[in-house]
Order: sequence, then C-alpha cells, then structure tokens
Amino acid sequence: MKPSIESCYKLLEVKSDCTSEELKKAHKELAQVWHPDRFGTNEALQKKALKKIQEINSAYDQIREYRSQKVKGKSSKGHQKPEKAETPAMEGRVSIQLAAPLIPVKFRILMLAGFGGCLVILLILLSQRLFESGEKQGELAVIKENPINVEIRDETFVMKQRLKDRLKNKLDPLLSDLVGKENHASTIHLEVDAESKMILQIKLLIRLNKNAFPDSIQDSENVEFSQSACQPSSLDQLKSTIQRVARLVPSRGDQLEITCVSF
Repeated sequence: MKPSIESCYKLLEVKSDCTSEELKKAHKELAQVWHPDRFGTNEALQKKALKKIQEINSAYDQIREYRSQKVKGKSSKGHQKPEKAETPAMEGRVSIQLAAPLIPVKFRILMLAGFGGCLVILLILLSQRLFESGEKQGELAVIKENPINVEIRDETFVMKQRLKDRLKNKLDPLLSDLVGKENHASTIHLEVDAESKMILQIKLLIRLNKNAFPDSIQDSENVEFSQSACQPSSLDQLKSTIQRVARLVPSRGDQLEITCVSF
C-alpha cells in the first residue's frame, strides 16, 4: 500500500505547495545524508540507510507522478473541445511547414555551377599559397647556403657575439692596465649550446707585443716593473689574473694561451 501524498511531503521535509526546484533540492540533500556509502563498514547502519533512501526515492517519485497527473487533469478539462477541433488544422500546418519547396531544374543547375566555380577559385588560391610557401622555403635554403647570411640570421651566432663582446669588454681594460693599451691583442672562441644557451668551452688567445717590453728598466722609480711582461713569472701572474676575470673553468675544457710576438 502506497503512503499518502501528505506523508510523502513530510518525509521529504517540504510543504505541499513547494516548487519543483525546491522538491528536487530536498530530495538531493536527503539522498546525500542517507547514502549507504557514508556509513563505512557498519552493515547495520548501511541496511538502515538503504531502507531510508528507498523510502525517500519512492516518496519523490510518488509526488512527481501525483503532480504530473494533476497537471494533465487540468489541461484535459480546460482544453478538451478545442483540441478536437484544432487537431486536423494543426496537422495540416505541420505538414505544410515540413514540405520541401520544389526548386526548378534551371535554378539547380545554376546553383551547382556556382558551387563548382567557388571550388575552382578556392583551389587556385590554395595552389598560389603553396607556391608562395615553396618560394619562401627556397629563399631560406639559399640563405642557409650563404655563409654571410647565416651569420646574420643564426641566433646561435648572435648569442656567441654578445658573449664575446661582454668578455672582451672585461679583458680589454684589464690588459690595457697591465701591459699598455697598444701592446696587446686578443682572440676569443666560444662553444655554446644552442638550446640551453650555456657556454660549453672558452678559448682565449692573448698576444703581447714583445718589442714593447725591455728585459730591464733602469729607472729606479719603476723597479717593480723591471721584469719584462713576456718573462715566465710575469706571464704566470697575467694568466692567473685573466683566468679569474674571464671566469675560465679548466675542468670544462677552457683554454688560455699567451704568446709574445712582434707587432
């Protein structure tokens, strides 16, 4: 025997004049409260929760069925006669709306011709774009073959050049102070990883003008500079200073070579 509709409203804790949204919300909240999974491994509580949620679902379904029958009863009483009179007319209107309009053969041919013309134009435009992209790829290939353009457009080259300039800006003032502005020349070679932009190896070649450094200076005021910059002791001191300033790492494979030549 089904429970009364009043007891169903009471079970769902809502009023009889509540809206459909309020009814749905109350059912959802009670279903979450009495869901059997909430009671873990306690079988007694799970059985009680299962029975309770079945009652909640049954009451919810009964109220919905009751309300739908109530709405159908009102609509059948108020609109019973007009429905009988309007049914044929409504069916006629629906069939007229769904009927496909007849298109003359000439217009169909014109439509097909227009569609074909649009396809031809699209194919022409697509072929032009492909041809232009092919030309650009050819230009890029020529640029790669030209060593001058490679240096201009290669990002790795630009990065190397910036690092070289930065290193040269550190070395030039140092060498000018130690051996004189016109008495040195330096060559820098860098190996850089293009992806990580890390320096893999630094090679420095420092050339000193041996004609500018006499073996001894007789001036008593310059006793501390009496040794030539090309002598071994002076070169060792110069190497250690350059290694520190240029941050050379021997374990990484960095190299430093200082030679004395005639300028």
